[in-house]
Amino acid sequence: MTRYLAATTKDFGQLIRGFRKQRAWTQARLAERAGLLPKTVSAIEAGAGQVLLANVMRALSALDVDLSLDSRPENRTTPDPTPTVVRPPATVVPVRPKAFKPRRASGDETVTSSPPPAKQATKRARPSPASRATSAAKALKEKW
Repeated sequence: MTRYLAATTKDFGQLIRGFRKQRAWTQARLAERAGLLPKTVSAIEAGAGQVLLANVMRALSALDVDLSLDSRPENRTTPDPTPTVVRPPATVVPVRPKAFKPRRASGDETVTSSPPPAKQATKRARPSPASRATSAAKALKEKW
């Protein structure tokens, strides 16, 4: 049994890609065997974005690969002496809808009215292919 070390998501993705290529599989074939979308396999191999652990486990299972976790040696678990910068949480600013401004008529008098009605989608009747052909034929006759 060979052991591999993956310290980052990119390292992990490269390992998955290596196992897939050992079997001469495409991403589409791995996705099919694991019951995933090809873009999910691509995201796992790229080590980009947020991928569900369940999807990673499905890909590993399809590749017949087991995942093993080891604790780090003592010298690597000591805290880093450099201070960590903690960012404050982002503040959420509520978005208010724009207030309706009354229209001004000619002169100084203000006309108060309600906001304009929402536009309704109007569906135009499309001419049938037969009527378009007839129209085109008429246009040709008139031209000549």
